[in-house]
Amino acid sequence: MGLDVFSSKKHEEILREEAQLVTNSKQDYLLSKIEGSKVILSTLNGAAVEGTWAVPTNDLGDEIKEMFEGGIALRVTVLSALGKEQIVSYVKAKTQ
Repeated sequence: MGLDVFSSKKHEEILREEAQLVTNSKQDYLLSKIEGSKVILSTLNGAAVEGTWAVPTNDLGDEIKEMFEGGIALRVTVLSALGKEQIVSYVKAKTQ
């Protein structure tokens, strides 16, 4: 049994001798800007991050957009696995 880390769908598969080991990482960023369906992120110390990420196309994405447009600073978590990156969660950022 396996779990898709991006969609949370369960998969059942009978594996032969060779099993694929998946490494992943999570990184937290500050949400700097939303431009259409893309977000611009910065590191927690304020440095710009190269690249853009898609706003999730589910309830999570709707919540992020709504809170950000309401003026709430957000910290998002980006999951990286299998050459893909996706925003998987958020929390209100602590203001200094």
